[in-house]
Amino acid sequence: MIPIQNACYAFLTVSVVAFFMTMFSKPDKNHGLILPAVLRYALPSAITISVFGIFVYAMTWMLMDSQSIIDWGTMMSVTGWTQQELINHLSWSDSPINEVAARSAMFIFVCFAGIFQILLVCPPLKVFSPNGDTNRNPLPMALMGLMILVMIGLLFILPVVAVTFVGIAIFTGEFYEMILLLVAVWFVVELIVLKSGML
Repeated sequence: MIPIQNACYAFLTVSVVAFFMTMFSKPDKNHGLILPAVLRYALPSAITISVFGIFVYAMTWMLMDSQSIIDWGTMMSVTGWTQQELINHLSWSDSPINEVAARSAMFIFVCFAGIFQILLVCPPLKVFSPNGDTNRNPLPMALMGLMILVMIGLLFILPVVAVTFVGIAIFTGEFYEMILLLVAVWFVVELIVLKSGML
C-alpha cells in the first residue's frame, strides 16, 4: 500500500510543479539546438544529486546503528500507533528500520535539492547563475518559497500526513539540520560543476 501512496504523492507533486512551470513560462525564439543545452545542465545535476542522495542514504543507515535519529515520540503521538506498528507501517516487505530511515532521509534530501534547483534554473542573482544569465521574474522564487513551505508543513506541522500517507519517518531536529547542511553543500558543488563545465 505504501509504495502506491508514495507514487501518488510523487505524481501529485510533479503535476503541481509542472502546472506552475507551464503557467509561468513565456515563449522565446529558439536560436539553436535545445537538447545539448538541456543535457549540459541535466546530466551534471542528475549525477550530483544521485551521489549526494546515495551518501545521505548510507550515512543515515549507519547512524541508525549508533543513535536514535528518528523522533518516535512525535510519530507515536500523531498517529496513536506503537513503535512496532509504526515500523510495520513504514516497512516495505519487512525491511529493517535502518532502511526505513535511510529511504526517508534520501526522500527529504532529494525533495529539497529539487526545490533549490529553481535557484539554478531561474537564478535571481548572477552568483547563482551557471552561465551568467539572470531571471528577474519573481514567480519562480514565489514557487520555490511555496514548495519550501509545503515541505515544512509536511515535516513539522502535519507529520501525521508524512507518516501515514507519504510513508516517511519523522526525524529529530538535529538530523534535519544535518540534511539541510548537506543540501547546502550539494548546491555549492553543483554550482561549481555547472560553472566549470567539467561534466
